Amino acid sequence: MRITDKRVIKNSSSVRALRTLLVEVMENPKLFVENKELISSLKCQGKLSKFEDANKGITKSSLNTLKRISDEILVGGFSALNQLRIEALYLIEKEMVDRKKSYQLTKHDLKNQISEKEAYILKLKEELLILTMIVEKLIFQGKNYALKTQNPSLIALCGKEQREILEMLSFSQSQENTNIRDLRA
Repeated sequence: MRITDKRVIKNSSSVRALRTLLVEVMENPKLFVENKELISSLKCQGKLSKFEDANKGITKSSLNTLKRISDEILVGGFSALNQLRIEALYLIEKEMVDRKKSYQLTKHDLKNQISEKEAYILKLKEELLILTMIVEKLIFQGKNYALKTQNPSLIALCGKEQREILEMLSFSQSQENTNIRDLRA
């Protein structure tokens, strides 16, 4: 797709700048604890689309525009941008809580922190498992559609591309709990 519309170019630049800002927040949330406008914008997708920062090249847009442009230009699309938003908000709020706790942590506090982190890890594992299952289903459906065409070149291309996708998924430790190896055949 060739981008020629000035609005599309402006929105694309804005989405890239927004992604960069979210990564900056995640890398150093301490710098953003006082930015009430940003914190408010991170609380929901609609507010994020209305966030603007002229110094960083971020302009407001509709949520649909943000989703469409993100899906077109970002790896992982809007889902990835939304995950960055959620994580950035979590890290800023965590930093705010940590600032309030200027006292020394007790064993009980440390146990609570460990429990919170374990719960967060469990949530991430569950999300990863769901995403892996979705990819598996898509791979299975793609294979079936390719086989129904009875076109050998399309079947071969489908198999090649599915192997590439499976190689990308090989980092997942949840493979043992899925049928991913069965789909490679």
